[in-house]
Amino acid sequence: MFNLDDIRILLAIGRRGTLSGAAETLGLHQTTVSRRLAALEQALGARLFDRIDRRMQPTRRGAVLLAQAERVEQEALTLEALAERADMRPAGNVRIAGVESLLSAFVAPRLGRFWQRYPDITVELVAGNENLHISRREADIALRLARPVSGDAIARRIGVFGFALYGPREAGAGKAAAAWGGYDEELDHVPEQKWLLAQAGHGSLRLKASSAHILRAAACGAGLRVMLPCCMGDREAGLKRLSGPEPAACREIWLLVHRQIRHVARIAAVIDWLVETAEQESAFLRNGDGPGS
Repeated sequence: MFNLDDIRILLAIGRRGTLSGAAETLGLHQTTVSRRLAALEQALGARLFDRIDRRMQPTRRGAVLLAQAERVEQEALTLEALAERADMRPAGNVRIAGVESLLSAFVAPRLGRFWQRYPDITVELVAGNENLHISRREADIALRLARPVSGDAIARRIGVFGFALYGPREAGAGKAAAAWGGYDEELDHVPEQKWLLAQAGHGSLRLKASSAHILRAAACGAGLRVMLPCCMGDREAGLKRLSGPEPAACREIWLLVHRQIRHVARIAAVIDWLVETAEQESAFLRNGDGPGS
């Protein structure tokens, strides 16, 4: 018989495309996932996945079951959301996903004030460039630097995130200009990387990284010129802003939440606090502390 554990196994393999990826998602050993899949296929009397080019590709029967499993998952999440809405106490865990620099420079330093207001809410911050799925409850709230183009989430613009060019403060007169460091190719489409490449030229980056924190460390320690959020670069004593008093590039900050949990007490509390704090700190988010001396 099909049960919820079977659905989780099926969905994890379908979404990750490998047994190892599914095991990572589920917190299981790969051998356990393989054994559970084999048992499910035996019980159903049909192969659900074929291994093609090291990827688990669903068979025709597997694709049908995956579609049905996703519907069952959504129904279960709806029931969970309804149960959560019945508890109107602002207490429990809230998972916020977002870009690392935004979470570290804006959200994390201000949580003390949040807990003064809501001491019974535990906050989990998940940093990364990957978009966790709100619809599958991989995160309760997401903070993104672009407006979503699809999905069943409520999206609200809460501010602007500014970026500027920074370099080592102690660069001596007469020395050759510092080399360039930027984001990896996956981020070539974002405004801050486009601005950098327009100045430096394609193929001129000495360092490529996926994290603003890595670029900041390289600028301080290796003397690179890098694009950083203004609210991060302006507060680094070893760096100075090179691109002028205004941000060189700006991106919109969007808050996302699944519509079915928007009014759960703890979720609503975090959302209201984030919106309020972003409004109060709008100048800081856009232009940091200013270029300084």
